[in-house]
Amino acid sequence: MRTITDRFGLGLMEIFRFSAHLRLRHPNADPDVISKRMGRPVRRQWRTGELMRGPEGASLGRAYSDTYWSSEPREGEDSELIAVMESDLQDLEKREPFLREFRDSGGRVVYYVSWFSGDRSGGETISFEILRRMADLRISLALDVYSAAAPDAVSGDVQRSAQMQPADGGTV
Repeated sequence: MRTITDRFGLGLMEIFRFSAHLRLRHPNADPDVISKRMGRPVRRQWRTGELMRGPEGASLGRAYSDTYWSSEPREGEDSELIAVMESDLQDLEKREPFLREFRDSGGRVVYYVSWFSGDRSGGETISFEILRRMADLRISLALDVYSAAAPDAVSGDVQRSAQMQPADGGTV
């Protein structure tokens, strides 16, 4: 996490970082067509029936049961999330005919946000207008939240920062 300065000149830690991207799944669509119609760089894709491969490229002996496509993520810090979502929605609204055709033929579209929290508590309010626009496009929202507290490698217990410990020495 990096330190930012607020309007009073105080050094504050960012509240969270995020990574946002689209994930599309379909019973049999061609991922190359999805890439062309979405107009975004692809991060990962496969087609129904393709053999699954491990990290070194070796066949895993089974095939994918559906087509999967995900875009390259857009990343930022807390105050940028809403602007990124609005920008993405503007682009997606222009692609509504393709998205409707994709869904009507069995596809699913998810706007996926990975949320990496800092040591401070905080959050963001996603307005009903943004949620309505996503609903109008029939895009689901997935939030995957990663805590700043890291599990102890030996016990699996969560190690909390000093800021999260009550003054009386009790537990949070």
